[in-house]
Amino acid sequence: MREILFRGQEKKSGKWVYGGYYKHYKRQPCPVDDYDKEEDAEHLIIKSGFADWNMPRGIEAFEVKPETVGQFTGMNDGKDQKIFEGDIIRDKSEKKNYCVIYAHMDACFYLSEIIDWNPVECRSRPLGRRNNYYIKVVGSIYDNPELLE
Repeated sequence: MREILFRGQEKKSGKWVYGGYYKHYKRQPCPVDDYDKEEDAEHLIIKSGFADWNMPRGIEAFEVKPETVGQFTGMNDGKDQKIFEGDIIRDKSEKKNYCVIYAHMDACFYLSEIIDWNPVECRSRPLGRRNNYYIKVVGSIYDNPELLE
């Protein structure tokens, strides 16, 4: 079974947290002339908490910055590091940097060229298992924006 995992940067500390993603609305909208507003939403990463042997195990929820939420692609790089949407990948064979994007129309992850980066128009190649040995995660578009240039 494939692993479904998300990550996001916590609002308070800026640290990356990993787990399940949930978009929670703080209020119930009225069915007449009321809409979901973005300011009413909390973006949460939820994971199992710590517990000692045979003790109840709680759930931890972290509020994250919505623009940093990215899904695990199901692939690892040559150093066995997990590859997430929004990561910057270095292709050792081509000596180029790519950004991992999700293409909704194709329902797959792509390595997108970073030169004049536009995730809608620029789809270099699908992210696939044959590429793993030659690629390495070198950062993310949130932590290392200088790698986009």
